[in-house]
Amino acid sequence: MRPAAIAQKLEQLLRLVNETLTRTADVQRALNSQTAATAASPKVESARPDEAARRTGNRWYVKHGALLVQIVLALIAVAALFYNARTYNLSRSMGHKQLRAWITLYTVRLARDFSTTAPTAVDLSFKNTGQTPGLNMEWVYDPGLGFSGGTCARRVQAHIIVPISKGAIGPGEIASAAGIRIDPLPQACLDDLNNGSSTFSVRGTMKYEDIFGEQRFTNFCFYTTKFSISTLTACRDHNDLN
Repeated sequence: MRPAAIAQKLEQLLRLVNETLTRTADVQRALNSQTAATAASPKVESARPDEAARRTGNRWYVKHGALLVQIVLALIAVAALFYNARTYNLSRSMGHKQLRAWITLYTVRLARDFSTTAPTAVDLSFKNTGQTPGLNMEWVYDPGLGFSGGTCARRVQAHIIVPISKGAIGPGEIASAAGIRIDPLPQACLDDLNNGSSTFSVRGTMKYEDIFGEQRFTNFCFYTTKFSISTLTACRDHNDLN
C-alpha cells in the first residue's frame, strides 16, 4: 500500500472516531438533561403507572445506549491501533524490499569447450540489482560440483580456484571470476560427455547480508547435457534466492 493510500485510510478512521465521539457526547447530554428535568419536576401522585414505566424504560435505553456507544468507540480505538501497527510493519517491509541488495546470478559459462589437450574453466558472475550494497559476500560450492557418471567420475577432477573472501558489491556492480578449473579430459571422458553417460555440474550458493542485517542467499545450479556440452543448462531446482 502506498503512503498516500495509508494516509487516506488513517484520515477516514480518524473521522469515524470523531463522529462517534460527537454522537456519544450528544447522547450523554440528552441523558443528563432528562435526569435533571425528572429531578426538578414535582411528583404527581395521580400519574398513571404505565406512564411512569415508560419514562423509566426510556431512561434505561438512553443510559445503556450511551454505554454501548462508548464500548463501540473503545473497539474502534483498538482497531485503529492494530491497523496503525500493521500499516507500519507493511510499510517497513516494503521499504526494505525496495532498498535492499538483490544479488542474482549474472552469467555462467565455460571459458572454452571441453578438450583433451587443454584445461578449461567455468566463469561465474553475480550482479547487484538492488539499491544498496550487498555485504559479506561468500561463494560456497556444494558437494555436487564436478563430474558424475561414466568415465569422467573416476578420472577427472574439477578444482575450485577462487576461494572468495568476504567482501561487498555495490548497486549495479558485477562480481565475476573463473570459479572452477577443469583438467584436460581423457578421450573416453569426452566421449561419455558427448553421449550423456557422464555429466558435469556446478552447484553452489552466494551468501551475503543486506544493509538491514538480514542474511540472504542466491542458489545456482547448472549442468551439461548430451545435446550440448559447450553450454551449461539450468537445473530444475536450486536456482532460487531470498
